[in-house]
Amino acid sequence: MSTISSSVRFACSRPSSFARTCRDDSFDAMREQQSRFTNMADSIITRIDEMGSRIDDLEKSVGELIQQAGVESSAMEKNSIAANTIMDAAHDDANNSS
Repeated sequence: MSTISSSVRFACSRPSSFARTCRDDSFDAMREQQSRFTNMADSIITRIDEMGSRIDDLEKSVGELIQQAGVESSAMEKNSIAANTIMDAAHDDANNSS
């Protein structure tokens, strides 16, 4: 009986050719999936980084537009105040000469 149990233990400790092939194929498939996952993750991270750069550029452009609008608005207000002052002075002169 000990010879049989030794044979069984030996057979169980060494996988069959079919089992080794299945195991190796499984490991290869897992490595391939891991590689695909890594590539996909890298691609997503790259796209996120690109989108972040685009958002930064957009924020900068919007800030510049706001600044330009503020400068233009400020200049327009100054011109409007100057025009009103001139019109008021002209109106006052017209009233004083009458």
